[in-house]
Amino acid sequence: MTADDNRLTNRAKDSALGQAPTVPANDIRVFIAALARLGYKAESLVAAAGLGSSAMDDPDARVPCDRFGAVIGRAMQERPMKNMGVRIATETPIGAFPLLDYLVLSSNSVGEGIKQLAHYFRLVGNPCTLEVHE
Repeated sequence: MTADDNRLTNRAKDSALGQAPTVPANDIRVFIAALARLGYKAESLVAAAGLGSSAMDDPDARVPCDRFGAVIGRAMQERPMKNMGVRIATETPIGAFPLLDYLVLSSNSVGEGIKQLAHYFRLVGNPCTLEVHE
């Protein structure tokens, strides 16, 4: 193995040894933008997430999953909203998640789109899986 190989495999081994699961920083950026369109203060949500501008600007950055909870918690403190998840979804534009949007939108039916989403969800770096039970 070369030094570069060791650097890559060590990082992979370290992440598998009990560290908190992470998500792409883009996911948090998309949700913060949706919340901003709903009237929340983006700056306070970014601060609640504990993210610096480098994480918010880096297309490859990953952040701990619990940062989502911090963002939603801050939004609910600022202004409680019923059905916040649905409201965020309605404010998330097509194209915010390009690969998943393509897979779902190019499907012949809603059911097929959901199956495509479940099948490829992990490709975009999410630490969870979706299962479809008909």
